[in-house]
Amino acid sequence: MPDGFILKNILLTNKTDGWYTTVAIKDPSVPTFNPDDITSTWDNSLGLDAVLHEDDYLATSEGVKLPSLKSFRKSEKRNSQVSKRKSVRRKGSNRRRKLAKREAREHQRIARARAEHARHTAHALGISTDTQKI
Repeated sequence: MPDGFILKNILLTNKTDGWYTTVAIKDPSVPTFNPDDITSTWDNSLGLDAVLHEDDYLATSEGVKLPSLKSFRKSEKRNSQVSKRKSVRRKGSNRRRKLAKREAREHQRIARARAEHARHTAHALGISTDTQKI
């Protein structure tokens, strides 16, 4: 760990493809952010609207339209095939267990694609995607 950093939290998570660890640290040299110091004006504000029409995902007040990902629709066929094969198997069998793991990997692939799309969209708009507060 770098000098001067303070360990805040360690989180262990078991996902489909293995164990993950999340380490939260605090750097005392970074100033604290106070959102009350910023006054909203037309110049520093951005309006967003969820379009959900055809291939558009999001529209901004500046007239920019961002495309949608459709991650589930692309994986739907592969996901339904695995789910159908799993439902035929007898509960508790090794084959069903293997198919359940494969089905979980398919869902994880969809979730990761959605999260990455959200990060790319936020980066394109200049919005921070940090969900955890340190």
